[in-house]
Amino acid sequence: MWEKIKALLAQLGIDVTSKEKELKDAVDKLEKDTQGNIDLSKLDLKSLLKGDEKANPLLETLIASNNALMQEVKDLKSTLGKELTDREAAIKAQQDKAKADAAQKVQDAIKKALETKKIVEADKPLWETRLTKDFDEWNKELDAKPIPKQFQKPEQKTNTNNQPQTTGNSILDAIAVQNQNAVITTE
Repeated sequence: MWEKIKALLAQLGIDVTSKEKELKDAVDKLEKDTQGNIDLSKLDLKSLLKGDEKANPLLETLIASNNALMQEVKDLKSTLGKELTDREAAIKAQQDKAKADAAQKVQDAIKKALETKKIVEADKPLWETRLTKDFDEWNKELDAKPIPKQFQKPEQKTNTNNQPQTTGNSILDAIAVQNQNAVITTE
């Protein structure tokens, strides 16, 4: 680090050979940050270069520029930190919404299957697990699952003109016609 500071001062036209030992000792005493960099704002070159009239204005300019740059770095770090926090929060919100949507889809599929009697309440945990693991695949399986016969609505046999089929028994045929007429009038 001392060599970098010495080269920088030489570029600025500051002769440090007369006070090189004092400057090197001052640089060695400076506090370093976690990366081993020296905080130039704590470097008191003015006191070390007393009497060098050419050095003072250049050093003041250099120190002012360094302080301005250090402030910009701090501002950028702060902005980047806020941006990172905002992005993490947005990602978390999206993930939470996706989980909630997936859970809602599973519950809706389970509710539909229970209402149509494709599954019974005892099978609900099994189907919740299956649908949570692979919704698309297991939902196809659930949709394709037939309704048990004991829960199916009985179909009334009708002929092509929407009249009940006759059995050949006049009493049963009369009852079937009356039932069909009652269904038609109530609809």
